[in-house]
Amino acid sequence: MIEWESEFNHEMEVVKLSRRLIPVEEVEKALQESNEWKVRYEKLLDDIEKNPDVRKKNRWYTDVSRAYRMMRRGQSVKERYELEKTQPEYPAEIHVVRIGDTVFATNPFELYLDYGTRIIGRSPAIQTFLVQFTNGSSDSDGYLPTERAVTGGAYGAVPASGLVGPEGGQKLVEKTLEMINEVMK
Repeated sequence: MIEWESEFNHEMEVVKLSRRLIPVEEVEKALQESNEWKVRYEKLLDDIEKNPDVRKKNRWYTDVSRAYRMMRRGQSVKERYELEKTQPEYPAEIHVVRIGDTVFATNPFELYLDYGTRIIGRSPAIQTFLVQFTNGSSDSDGYLPTERAVTGGAYGAVPASGLVGPEGGQKLVEKTLEMINEVMK
């Protein structure tokens, strides 16, 4: 049956989430790896400069691009470590939109599945859609890992992969559900 006059409601809130605190040992490890990648990166650049014909080969840039990315990854951990001292909270813009019995909820991260299932499972809406990497975010906002992911060392749970940790993730779940419940009234 077509519903011609659906309920429509919208909530927006900027929620302050705890940044992931990075131990100094992890910063040191990341910087050591970064320095190793820097040596590789500079050697690759030197090789390209000495042999410019390399650029004519298919996908010639993959090794140098990877080396640069990995070098920057370690540096970004140090930058995040410094940032958490002055900005211990990350402002996450969340929108919740209700259209009839359906809800769309946005967040600026790539959520680990556990968070998504917690929100969807507890939502009073018939259908709940989570829309990620929204509200001006970029992939640098990164993954939002669970405690289980951090403990297991999953690739999206390392310090270079996200700005917010499991405590912030749980707060995001609860705040999103609070907003969903509000628009469903």
